[in-house]
Amino acid sequence: MSSRLSWIAGLLGSLLVVGFLAHRYTTSTSSPTMSAIGGAGAILLLVYLWLDRESATEAAQSRQIRYSAGSLVLVFLAACLTLATNALAIRHDREWDVTAGEIHTLGSQSVQVLESLSDSIQVVGFFQAGSMEQSSFGALLERFETHTDAIQHQVLDPVREPRAYRQFEKFVDPGSMGSDRVVLIQGERSEVLSGRATEQTLIDALVRLVSGVEHQVCFTVGHGERGVDEDGTLGGYGAVIQRLEGQNYQVLNVALLRDDINPCNVLVVAGAQISLMAEEREVLWRHVEQGGSLLALLEPINPDSLDPLSLELTRFGLEVGRDLVVEADPTRQLTGLDGTYLVLDESSFDHHEITRKLRHMVIMQGARSINTTEAAGRSTQILATTTENAWAETNPQSLMGQSPAVPDQDTDPIGQIPLGAASWTNNDAIGGRVVVFGDADFPSNQFVLQGVGDDLFLNAISWLVGEEEQLAVRANDTDAPTLSATVAQMRVVWLISILGAPGLALFCGLVRWMRRRKL
Repeated sequence: MSSRLSWIAGLLGSLLVVGFLAHRYTTSTSSPTMSAIGGAGAILLLVYLWLDRESATEAAQSRQIRYSAGSLVLVFLAACLTLATNALAIRHDREWDVTAGEIHTLGSQSVQVLESLSDSIQVVGFFQAGSMEQSSFGALLERFETHTDAIQHQVLDPVREPRAYRQFEKFVDPGSMGSDRVVLIQGERSEVLSGRATEQTLIDALVRLVSGVEHQVCFTVGHGERGVDEDGTLGGYGAVIQRLEGQNYQVLNVALLRDDINPCNVLVVAGAQISLMAEEREVLWRHVEQGGSLLALLEPINPDSLDPLSLELTRFGLEVGRDLVVEADPTRQLTGLDGTYLVLDESSFDHHEITRKLRHMVIMQGARSINTTEAAGRSTQILATTTENAWAETNPQSLMGQSPAVPDQDTDPIGQIPLGAASWTNNDAIGGRVVVFGDADFPSNQFVLQGVGDDLFLNAISWLVGEEEQLAVRANDTDAPTLSATVAQMRVVWLISILGAPGLALFCGLVRWMRRRKL
């Protein structure tokens, strides 16, 4: 072969070697054919260097090469600096989640649950090999494992690995493998998670597995309370009940004078429109005195009407106002809505187990004030307040047609109006706890489906039953526009960006250099 045509061998050899390396990187395998192609490319490169050795010697002694030596040294130093930086980054790995919803950051509840794990738990996911679901599941479990050593995860493809899958057939019906499944195993106990595996569904499954206790949360009926089975109405509680049942809670409806409430860990009175009878109120008080817990979600009433439930809460050190709270701070109002919509943020909550880790906004609508007073043998604490610009309107009818609404300086309390409070026994026992909020709308579908209100409600339930590891902000599983790719797809992107574009530039440079040589 003539030395004038040696560049053909060099170009062909380079293409064969690059093709072999690209195939090896993207597939992680090497067939005999591809190995032969790589070897042929290497031989062609050696032939090129031998045939064009005189030109290479002349080029090395040229003035242009000498002038380029300094640039090559700088490039070499830059490469060394890059390698050293990458080595330090790998050794001291840190991640920053810059997404608006922090969708790649574990919620504080997830971190608490993971850090509280002591016994080993095996988490096995059954996914199609190379699927996006497999990739996202593996990435999520890797984030889990940064907070605990108790979790060991494994991913299996039931089609490709049937023998490995058979050992888990006692947990998952083989006929149900049309959809993805995750199995969590701890000793003789197990939890099967079907459908989409998200951070919150996995954490809920871990809580159920580790706890081994299913708390009963009973909602009273018969007084116009909010419906726990209503998913399609704005005022119903269907959405938050689904979150509640996803954890270790069983939700029941109870009639206070008809049903046995002894198994109920928490009784919930959610927005009752009719006053409870004296006998029903006595059932509630006896439930608390015998170690049960109570969550009361109230609504404003006509000041001229009687509300015995609210009046009798003073026995627990909780004083319910006969008023309607109005917020005048424009930064805490919803655009186009009146001041009875109350926007609470992190600064609105007091330092209590229920509220100290809340970071999400809470919206209340039509709330009354909840204050604290002295009660024998009990401690109390305010949970949330308005801003200094709010007031408690003692005559709500006066707001009709009044624009802008203003308080009565003589009769209406003005300033930070408390909206919720907690009461517990002085011995700090788990039983006998009471939480009261002056609003029953914040856990409703209207707000929970928008991502607000559920953490405050769920934290209140968790505190009432004494499950401290769940007192936190839940995971944000809201779908967001993200780019998902398999490992092979990511490698192709890497090859194009790291080798493709620079390789094209190098090829153009070589073509230009060869043309200049012929001049």
